[in-house]
Amino acid sequence: MNHRFFASLALVVGLVAPSAPCAGAQERFSFDTAPGNLPKSVVPSRYRLTLDLDPARDTYTGRAEIDIAVRQPVVAIVLHARGLKATRIELVAAGRAPRRLVEREGAVHQSWSLAPEDALPIPAGRHTLRIDYIGAVNTSGVGLFRADYQVAGRPQRALATQLESIDARNVFPSFDEPAFRAVFEIAIRAPRGLQVMSNMPEASARAEGGTVLHRFRPTPPMPSYLVALSVGRYDALAGRAAGVPLRIFTAPGKRAQAAYAMRATQQIVPYYNAYFGVPYALPKLDQQAVPSVRNGAMEDWGLISYAEDVLLFDPARSSPRTQRNVFDIVAHEIAHQWFGNLVTAASWEEIWLNEAFATWMA
Repeated sequence: MNHRFFASLALVVGLVAPSAPCAGAQERFSFDTAPGNLPKSVVPSRYRLTLDLDPARDTYTGRAEIDIAVRQPVVAIVLHARGLKATRIELVAAGRAPRRLVEREGAVHQSWSLAPEDALPIPAGRHTLRIDYIGAVNTSGVGLFRADYQVAGRPQRALATQLESIDARNVFPSFDEPAFRAVFEIAIRAPRGLQVMSNMPEASARAEGGTVLHRFRPTPPMPSYLVALSVGRYDALAGRAAGVPLRIFTAPGKRAQAAYAMRATQQIVPYYNAYFGVPYALPKLDQQAVPSVRNGAMEDWGLISYAEDVLLFDPARSSPRTQRNVFDIVAHEIAHQWFGNLVTAASWEEIWLNEAFATWMA
């Protein structure tokens, strides 16, 4: 996420650090001691998310199947959820009948406490948490939100996401803290004729009457705030850099304005590959100019989203300052694909390091 505050902060750190007294090195990352509010007794390893999304609707239905390791017997599973309505919750373990869980408000802020209906403890071991639920589409640019705009005088609507810092819990039940990295397998059911995107390339698309079920390849382990979803009608500009397929999605009729951002991306990706000594980690890099309510930009792994005015450039109408700003922000967000996504800060207390480093790289 691009915040000018961090540019000033990075400068202050750079100016102050040389004269600061030498301090001991920070200890290596430890999951058990990483700051956070959720208990570490239950750890997710894989989410299988299936969402029914239609830009014409103000609500959606979802199923979250979360593979978890229960590290010690617990009376309840605590995870984040906000603004969601559970319709069925089960706990499944190999060789055992599913157990119904009852949802109550958790002691942790914006959480559910899921306790077995039979009141018996949940034993240590591997389980799958299965949650069917209903969620709401937001009208502001956070969580899962709708973007209303016009093309040639006709109203259009798309869906997109902004989950940093703590809005994944508003879209699906999750362990919504940076230390809880897990694989995400995402499936989206949407009306025919709409473009559907997520972090990873599409693995399959199956027609189901008037809808299509789009399944995406599993992500690498990552925190919940990097999940990205998008449904709508877009134009696409395609390219390639360092062997990575590139696409930039725009509202219909604005593809030509993505040409400069594409050229910038084709410079930046090879540069970062060489600088970090680690090639870009995903099989594609998409970027999207989201119209209307999208503010700023967000570094979601494999599907970076931007407000239109920080990604699109019209040589006939835009200023040199706009051109420089587009390059700066694209360089910032692509830097996050390494520093922030491939490697993530242990907690929200240190997330400023992501921003300061990406600003410096840009």
